[in-house]
Amino acid sequence: MLSDGPACSQSTSWRAGRSSAWQLARFQAVLEEGHAAAGFTILISVLMGLVLGFAVATDKNLPEGYDRASSILGWTYFACWWVGWYPQLIQNYLRKSVVGISFDFSIYNFIGFLCYSTFNCMLFFEPATRRAYRRLHEGVNSAVRVNDVAFSLHCVFASFLGLLQIALYEKGGQKVSRVCWTACTVTGGLCLVYLAGVIFSLQHFSALGFLYLLSYIKLLFTIVKYLPQMWLNHKRRSTAGWNVSNALTDMSGGLFSLSQQILDAYALKDMSILTGDVVKSALGLVSIFYCAVLAGQHYFMYRDNPDKLGRLEEGEAAGGEEGPLLSGQQARESMRQGSLDAQTVL
Repeated sequence: MLSDGPACSQSTSWRAGRSSAWQLARFQAVLEEGHAAAGFTILISVLMGLVLGFAVATDKNLPEGYDRASSILGWTYFACWWVGWYPQLIQNYLRKSVVGISFDFSIYNFIGFLCYSTFNCMLFFEPATRRAYRRLHEGVNSAVRVNDVAFSLHCVFASFLGLLQIALYEKGGQKVSRVCWTACTVTGGLCLVYLAGVIFSLQHFSALGFLYLLSYIKLLFTIVKYLPQMWLNHKRRSTAGWNVSNALTDMSGGLFSLSQQILDAYALKDMSILTGDVVKSALGLVSIFYCAVLAGQHYFMYRDNPDKLGRLEEGEAAGGEEGPLLSGQQARESMRQGSLDAQTVL
């Protein structure tokens, strides 16, 4: 009877390890499905928006009531675009792979948000820049809010993490395109030329003009950045590796962002709120359009890959704890091929 002790202990440990591995695999499958992760992040975002919208001081330029509603909408869109980064980053970490993610998209994202955060920070914190903006727009203040600043700075951080993962994890032969390298080189050169004109006080060159140049670069990169991801999905006939929660949370954030601007413009009877910060307006519109296309690719065009979560459930029912475990590398290879077997457990 005593000899059964070690064997029983080993069996219990094996079953516990087996259960933990299956739970991790199930979590990863739910994460990769995307819509559950998106629903959770949007719910969290709405709750964060309500809490921050009531806790943080409002814009005193807006009428009473409108100021609080604008604050809630602003913090909710910030939360959507803030929390929405992490399902993809967590998925990359669990897979130790970035296969299926467009590297061009990631680079455009980082450069665009670097430009946009510079624009927001200068218009929010720098008094001379704010005075120059008011002179240009007949005394109207910039539409940049504290949540815009927080959002753009966070996006620089999160997009940098994405680039770091691209540098460290399995790439599957994917590379940055020559088009992307060329676009980044031309953009950097243009910024340096304009900045030199500002430093040497050349005619038609100004600090505010430089900030608008950065904002237009962000707008241009936002317009084109989704195209490489859409093209990669089309070439692979699959969205495996790319998390659809990116699209769903981006769409939600775009709707909240546009709603805040429309509310502010209506409350102040001033359409320059929409036209004066064209980048913020365009960000919402472009995000809604492109993310709807990407979601369509995931849910309708490239649904050839079987449902991983369903097969994990079937594997548990059919094989129980007796099914074989795959190694981490084997599982990653299986996921990249879109063919996770019924009893595959990471």
